[in-house]
Amino acid sequence: MKKRNILILIILLFIVFGGYYYYDNAQGGYLSYERDFSIKNFKDIRTIFIANRPTGERFVLHKEEDGHWTVNGKRANNIIMKGMVAALHSLVIQYKPSRAAYVNVMHNITSHALKIEAYDSHNRLMKTLYLGGTPADSYGTYAMVAGSDEPFVIHRKLEEGDVRAVFDMREDDLRDPFLFPVSIDDIKEVKVDYPLRPAISYHIRSAGKGYELMPLYPNTPNPPGEPNQSIIQDYLYAFKSVECEGFINANPVRDTIPSVVPYAIVEVRTQDTTLKIQTYPWDQELLQIRLKGELSEKANIFHYICLSKENDLTLVQTPLIEKIFRRYQDFFVSSK
Repeated sequence: MKKRNILILIILLFIVFGGYYYYDNAQGGYLSYERDFSIKNFKDIRTIFIANRPTGERFVLHKEEDGHWTVNGKRANNIIMKGMVAALHSLVIQYKPSRAAYVNVMHNITSHALKIEAYDSHNRLMKTLYLGGTPADSYGTYAMVAGSDEPFVIHRKLEEGDVRAVFDMREDDLRDPFLFPVSIDDIKEVKVDYPLRPAISYHIRSAGKGYELMPLYPNTPNPPGEPNQSIIQDYLYAFKSVECEGFINANPVRDTIPSVVPYAIVEVRTQDTTLKIQTYPWDQELLQIRLKGELSEKANIFHYICLSKENDLTLVQTPLIEKIFRRYQDFFVSSK
Protein backbone atom coordinates (compact mmCIF):
# COMPACT_ATOMS: atom_id res chain seq x y z
CA MET A 1 0.00 0.00 0.00
CA LYS A 2 2.80 2.34 0.99
CA LYS A 3 4.70 1.58 -2.23
CA ARG A 4 1.56 2.28 -4.21
CA ASN A 5 1.12 5.71 -2.57
CA ILE A 6 4.74 6.56 -3.24
CA LEU A 7 4.29 5.57 -6.88
CA ILE A 8 1.17 7.75 -7.17
CA LEU A 9 3.03 10.66 -5.61
CA ILE A 10 5.92 10.28 -8.06
CA ILE A 11 3.46 10.20 -10.98
CA LEU A 12 1.72 13.34 -9.71
CA LEU A 13 5.02 15.16 -9.30
CA PHE A 14 6.01 14.11 -12.81
CA ILE A 15 2.72 15.47 -14.15
CA VAL A 16 3.09 18.76 -12.27
CA PHE A 17 6.69 19.40 -13.30
CA GLY A 18 6.01 18.20 -16.83
CA GLY A 19 3.08 20.58 -17.08
CA TYR A 20 5.20 23.40 -15.68
CA TYR A 21 7.95 22.73 -18.25
CA TYR A 22 5.46 22.59 -21.12
CA TYR A 23 3.67 25.74 -19.97
CA ASP A 24 6.91 27.61 -19.52
CA ASN A 25 8.13 26.77 -23.02
CA ALA A 26 4.75 27.12 -24.69
CA GLN A 27 4.60 30.69 -23.37
CA GLY A 28 8.01 31.49 -24.81
CA GLY A 29 9.70 31.19 -21.42
CA TYR A 30 6.89 32.52 -19.21
CA LEU A 31 9.00 32.50 -16.07
CA SER A 32 12.39 32.90 -17.76
CA TYR A 33 14.73 35.84 -18.35
CA GLU A 34 13.11 36.33 -21.76
CA ARG A 35 10.10 37.93 -20.10
CA ASP A 36 12.01 39.81 -17.43
CA PHE A 37 12.45 43.34 -18.76
CA SER A 38 12.67 45.35 -15.55
CA ILE A 39 15.78 45.97 -13.46
CA LYS A 40 14.76 45.17 -9.90
CA ASN A 41 17.84 46.68 -8.21
CA PHE A 42 17.57 49.86 -10.27
CA LYS A 43 19.17 51.98 -7.54
CA ASP A 44 22.46 50.21 -8.33
CA ILE A 45 22.51 51.52 -11.91
CA ARG A 46 25.58 53.70 -12.48
CA THR A 47 26.03 53.64 -16.25
CA ILE A 48 23.58 53.42 -19.15
CA PHE A 49 24.73 52.94 -22.73
CA ILE A 50 22.28 53.75 -25.54
CA ALA A 51 22.85 53.08 -29.24
CA ASN A 52 20.23 54.31 -31.71
CA ARG A 53 20.44 52.47 -35.02
CA PRO A 54 18.13 54.78 -37.06
CA THR A 55 19.97 57.98 -36.06
CA GLY A 56 23.42 56.54 -35.46
CA GLU A 57 23.67 58.33 -32.11
CA ARG A 58 25.45 56.60 -29.25
CA PHE A 59 25.93 57.97 -25.78
CA VAL A 60 27.10 56.93 -22.35
CA LEU A 61 25.17 58.17 -19.34
CA HIS A 62 27.08 57.97 -16.08
CA LYS A 63 26.14 58.77 -12.49
CA GLU A 64 28.96 60.61 -10.76
CA GLU A 65 29.95 60.33 -7.10
CA ASP A 66 28.01 63.50 -6.25
CA GLY A 67 24.82 61.96 -7.65
CA HIS A 68 24.72 64.02 -10.82
CA TRP A 69 24.54 62.33 -14.23
CA THR A 70 26.64 63.09 -17.28
CA VAL A 71 25.99 62.35 -20.96
CA ASN A 72 29.15 61.67 -22.96
CA GLY A 73 31.08 63.48 -20.24
CA LYS A 74 28.85 66.58 -20.21
CA ARG A 75 26.52 67.48 -17.37
CA ALA A 76 23.09 65.87 -17.91
CA ASN A 77 19.56 66.78 -16.86
CA ASN A 78 19.04 64.92 -13.59
CA ILE A 79 15.24 65.09 -13.82
CA ILE A 80 15.27 63.28 -17.17
CA MET A 81 17.79 60.76 -15.86
CA LYS A 82 15.72 59.94 -12.77
CA GLY A 83 12.77 59.27 -15.07
CA MET A 84 14.88 57.04 -17.30
CA VAL A 85 16.19 54.97 -14.38
CA ALA A 86 12.67 54.68 -12.95
CA ALA A 87 11.45 53.47 -16.35
CA LEU A 88 14.01 50.65 -16.39
CA HIS A 89 12.54 49.47 -13.09
CA SER A 90 8.90 49.55 -14.21
CA LEU A 91 8.99 47.74 -17.58
CA VAL A 92 6.38 44.96 -17.86
CA ILE A 93 4.92 42.91 -20.68
CA GLN A 94 1.67 44.11 -22.19
CA TYR A 95 1.18 41.12 -24.47
CA LYS A 96 3.03 38.65 -26.69
CA PRO A 97 2.54 39.14 -30.46
CA SER A 98 1.04 36.24 -32.38
CA ARG A 99 3.28 33.76 -34.18
CA ALA A 100 1.81 34.97 -37.49
CA ALA A 101 3.22 38.43 -36.80
CA TYR A 102 6.65 37.16 -35.73
CA VAL A 103 8.56 38.03 -38.94
CA ASN A 104 7.10 41.54 -39.12
CA VAL A 105 7.75 42.21 -35.44
CA MET A 106 11.36 41.07 -35.71
CA HIS A 107 11.83 43.29 -38.76
CA ASN A 108 10.38 46.20 -36.79
CA ILE A 109 12.77 45.68 -33.90
CA THR A 110 15.75 45.24 -36.22
CA SER A 111 15.05 48.35 -38.29
CA HIS A 112 14.19 50.56 -35.31
CA ALA A 113 16.71 49.01 -32.92
CA LEU A 114 17.44 51.03 -29.82
CA LYS A 115 19.96 49.15 -27.69
CA ILE A 116 20.06 49.84 -23.96
CA GLU A 117 22.70 48.45 -21.60
CA ALA A 118 22.70 49.08 -17.85
CA TYR A 119 25.77 48.59 -15.64
CA ASP A 120 26.30 48.74 -11.89
CA SER A 121 29.00 50.58 -9.94
CA HIS A 122 31.45 47.73 -10.58
CA ASN A 123 30.85 48.02 -14.33
CA ARG A 124 29.01 44.71 -14.37
CA LEU A 125 26.32 44.33 -17.02
CA MET A 126 22.88 44.26 -15.38
CA LYS A 127 20.67 43.96 -18.44
CA THR A 128 20.57 44.55 -22.19
CA LEU A 129 17.35 45.43 -23.98
CA TYR A 130 16.40 46.07 -27.59
CA LEU A 131 13.48 48.38 -28.32
CA GLY A 132 11.59 48.58 -31.58
CA GLY A 133 8.70 50.74 -32.70
CA THR A 134 5.09 50.98 -31.59
CA PRO A 135 2.45 48.49 -32.78
CA ALA A 136 -0.35 49.98 -34.85
CA ASP A 137 -3.00 48.71 -32.45
CA SER A 138 -1.23 49.42 -29.15
CA TYR A 139 0.35 52.08 -27.00
CA GLY A 140 3.19 49.77 -26.06
CA THR A 141 6.61 49.15 -27.60
CA TYR A 142 8.12 46.09 -29.30
CA ALA A 143 11.04 44.82 -27.25
CA MET A 144 13.39 41.91 -26.64
CA VAL A 145 15.83 40.93 -23.93
CA ALA A 146 19.36 40.25 -25.22
CA GLY A 147 19.95 36.56 -25.83
CA SER A 148 16.27 35.89 -26.56
CA ASP A 149 14.52 35.38 -29.85
CA GLU A 150 11.08 36.08 -28.38
CA PRO A 151 9.68 39.61 -28.99
CA PHE A 152 7.04 41.17 -26.75
CA VAL A 153 5.06 44.36 -26.48
CA ILE A 154 6.00 46.14 -23.25
CA HIS A 155 4.89 49.21 -21.36
CA ARG A 156 5.55 50.85 -18.01
CA LYS A 157 3.76 49.47 -15.00
CA LEU A 158 0.59 51.47 -14.27
CA GLU A 159 1.25 53.56 -17.38
CA GLU A 160 0.35 53.16 -21.02
CA GLY A 161 2.55 54.77 -23.59
CA ASP A 162 5.55 54.48 -25.83
CA VAL A 163 8.47 53.21 -23.75
CA ARG A 164 10.84 54.09 -26.55
CA ALA A 165 10.16 57.81 -26.13
CA VAL A 166 11.84 57.69 -22.71
CA PHE A 167 15.15 56.57 -24.24
CA ASP A 168 14.99 57.79 -27.85
CA MET A 169 16.60 61.20 -27.43
CA ARG A 170 19.38 63.27 -28.88
CA GLU A 171 22.39 64.05 -26.74
CA ASP A 172 21.33 67.70 -26.53
CA ASP A 173 17.91 66.64 -25.19
CA LEU A 174 19.68 65.03 -22.23
CA ARG A 175 21.93 67.98 -21.37
CA ASP A 176 21.58 70.03 -18.22
CA PRO A 177 19.67 73.21 -19.21
CA PHE A 178 21.19 75.39 -16.48
CA LEU A 179 23.97 77.67 -17.73
CA PHE A 180 25.54 78.26 -14.31
CA PRO A 181 24.90 75.20 -12.11
CA VAL A 182 26.73 76.64 -9.12
CA SER A 183 25.68 77.76 -5.65
CA ILE A 184 26.50 81.21 -4.34
CA ASP A 185 28.90 79.70 -1.80
CA ASP A 186 31.02 78.30 -4.65
CA ILE A 187 31.31 81.55 -6.61
CA LYS A 188 34.72 83.20 -6.32
CA GLU A 189 34.50 85.76 -9.11
CA VAL A 190 32.03 87.16 -11.63
CA LYS A 191 32.99 89.32 -14.59
CA VAL A 192 30.41 90.94 -16.85
CA ASP A 193 31.74 92.75 -19.89
CA TYR A 194 29.50 94.87 -22.14
CA PRO A 195 31.82 95.44 -25.12
CA LEU A 196 29.71 98.30 -26.52
CA ARG A 197 29.26 99.91 -23.07
CA PRO A 198 32.48 99.43 -21.10
CA ALA A 199 31.42 101.98 -18.46
CA ILE A 200 28.74 99.63 -17.09
CA SER A 201 30.99 96.53 -17.03
CA TYR A 202 32.11 95.16 -13.66
CA HIS A 203 34.04 92.59 -11.68
CA ILE A 204 32.76 90.99 -8.43
CA ARG A 205 35.16 89.07 -6.24
CA SER A 206 34.61 87.10 -3.05
CA ALA A 207 36.44 88.71 -0.14
CA GLY A 208 36.13 87.23 3.34
CA LYS A 209 32.46 87.31 4.39
CA GLY A 210 31.51 89.78 1.69
CA TYR A 211 32.25 90.82 -1.89
CA GLU A 212 34.40 93.40 -3.63
CA LEU A 213 32.94 95.28 -6.59
CA MET A 214 35.24 96.90 -9.17
CA PRO A 215 34.81 98.41 -12.62
CA LEU A 216 36.07 96.10 -15.33
CA TYR A 217 37.70 98.91 -17.30
CA PRO A 218 40.04 101.59 -15.91
CA ASN A 219 38.94 105.22 -15.65
CA THR A 220 35.33 104.20 -15.01
CA PRO A 221 33.82 106.80 -12.67
CA ASN A 222 32.44 105.48 -9.38
CA PRO A 223 28.84 106.35 -8.53
CA PRO A 224 28.13 108.08 -5.23
CA GLY A 225 27.71 105.83 -2.22
CA GLU A 226 29.03 102.35 -1.49
CA PRO A 227 28.44 98.94 -3.12
CA ASN A 228 25.50 97.27 -1.38
CA GLN A 229 26.35 93.75 -0.18
CA SER A 230 22.70 92.64 -0.17
CA ILE A 231 22.22 93.70 -3.78
CA ILE A 232 25.39 91.84 -4.79
CA GLN A 233 24.34 88.71 -2.90
CA ASP A 234 20.86 88.68 -4.44
CA TYR A 235 22.46 89.11 -7.84
CA LEU A 236 24.80 86.14 -7.34
CA TYR A 237 21.89 83.96 -6.19
CA ALA A 238 20.24 84.51 -9.58
CA PHE A 239 22.95 82.71 -11.55
CA LYS A 240 21.90 79.16 -10.63
CA SER A 241 18.35 79.78 -11.95
CA VAL A 242 19.34 80.80 -15.50
CA GLU A 243 17.92 77.99 -17.62
CA CYS A 244 17.93 77.61 -21.40
CA GLU A 245 15.00 76.50 -23.55
CA GLY A 246 17.28 74.12 -25.34
CA PHE A 247 20.55 73.53 -27.14
CA ILE A 248 20.61 74.78 -30.74
CA ASN A 249 24.04 73.60 -31.83
CA ALA A 250 22.81 72.82 -35.35
CA ASN A 251 21.44 76.33 -35.89
CA PRO A 252 23.16 78.00 -38.90
CA VAL A 253 23.40 81.26 -36.94
CA ARG A 254 26.60 79.79 -35.50
CA ASP A 255 28.40 80.80 -38.71
CA THR A 256 27.55 84.49 -38.23
CA ILE A 257 28.59 84.77 -34.58
CA PRO A 258 32.32 85.43 -35.18
CA SER A 259 31.41 88.67 -36.98
CA VAL A 260 29.02 89.91 -34.28
CA VAL A 261 29.90 91.89 -31.15
CA PRO A 262 28.28 90.21 -28.12
CA TYR A 263 25.79 92.13 -26.04
CA ALA A 264 27.48 90.83 -22.88
CA ILE A 265 30.24 88.39 -21.95
CA VAL A 266 29.57 86.74 -18.59
CA GLU A 267 32.21 84.76 -16.72
CA VAL A 268 31.77 82.91 -13.42
CA ARG A 269 34.74 81.36 -11.65
CA THR A 270 34.56 78.80 -8.86
CA GLN A 271 37.32 76.95 -7.05
CA ASP A 272 37.22 74.15 -9.63
CA THR A 273 36.03 75.60 -12.90
CA THR A 274 35.27 78.67 -15.02
CA LEU A 275 31.94 79.07 -16.81
CA LYS A 276 31.75 81.64 -19.58
CA ILE A 277 29.10 82.66 -22.10
CA GLN A 278 28.76 85.28 -24.82
CA THR A 279 25.22 86.56 -25.28
CA TYR A 280 23.49 87.82 -28.42
CA PRO A 281 19.98 89.32 -28.72
CA TRP A 282 17.80 87.21 -30.98
CA ASP A 283 14.65 88.22 -32.85
CA GLN A 284 13.68 84.84 -34.33
CA GLU A 285 15.19 85.47 -37.76
CA LEU A 286 18.52 87.27 -37.31
CA LEU A 287 21.01 88.36 -34.70
CA GLN A 288 20.07 91.80 -33.48
CA ILE A 289 23.33 93.77 -33.34
CA ARG A 290 22.05 97.36 -33.40
CA LEU A 291 21.39 97.61 -29.67
CA LYS A 292 23.30 100.30 -27.80
CA GLY A 293 23.62 98.20 -24.66
CA GLU A 294 20.95 99.67 -22.40
CA LEU A 295 18.57 97.09 -20.89
CA SER A 296 15.64 99.41 -21.54
CA GLU A 297 16.30 99.22 -25.26
CA LYS A 298 15.69 95.48 -25.56
CA ALA A 299 12.13 95.96 -26.80
CA ASN A 300 10.81 92.97 -28.76
CA ILE A 301 13.85 90.88 -27.88
CA PHE A 302 12.31 87.73 -26.41
CA HIS A 303 15.37 85.48 -26.48
CA TYR A 304 19.13 85.54 -26.30
CA ILE A 305 21.50 83.13 -27.95
CA CYS A 306 24.35 82.13 -25.66
CA LEU A 307 27.67 80.70 -26.78
CA SER A 308 29.64 78.87 -24.09
CA LYS A 309 33.40 78.47 -23.96
CA GLU A 310 32.75 74.78 -24.78
CA ASN A 311 31.21 76.04 -28.06
CA ASP A 312 27.63 75.11 -27.16
CA LEU A 313 24.78 77.28 -28.45
CA THR A 314 21.71 77.68 -26.25
CA LEU A 315 18.50 79.69 -26.50
CA VAL A 316 17.44 81.53 -23.32
CA GLN A 317 14.33 83.59 -22.64
CA THR A 318 15.02 87.27 -22.00
CA PRO A 319 13.36 87.39 -18.52
CA LEU A 320 15.70 84.62 -17.35
CA ILE A 321 18.97 85.90 -18.77
CA GLU A 322 18.35 89.53 -17.90
CA LYS A 323 18.58 88.62 -14.19
CA ILE A 324 22.36 88.56 -14.64
CA PHE A 325 22.47 91.67 -16.83
CA ARG A 326 23.22 94.47 -14.38
CA ARG A 327 25.15 97.67 -14.72
CA TYR A 328 28.10 98.56 -12.51
CA GLN A 329 26.06 101.48 -11.17
CA ASP A 330 23.14 99.23 -10.12
CA PHE A 331 25.07 97.85 -7.14
CA PHE A 332 25.52 101.22 -5.41
CA VAL A 333 23.24 102.82 -2.86
CA SER A 334 23.68 106.50 -2.30
CA SER A 335 24.29 107.58 1.28
CA LYS A 336 22.08 110.59 0.76
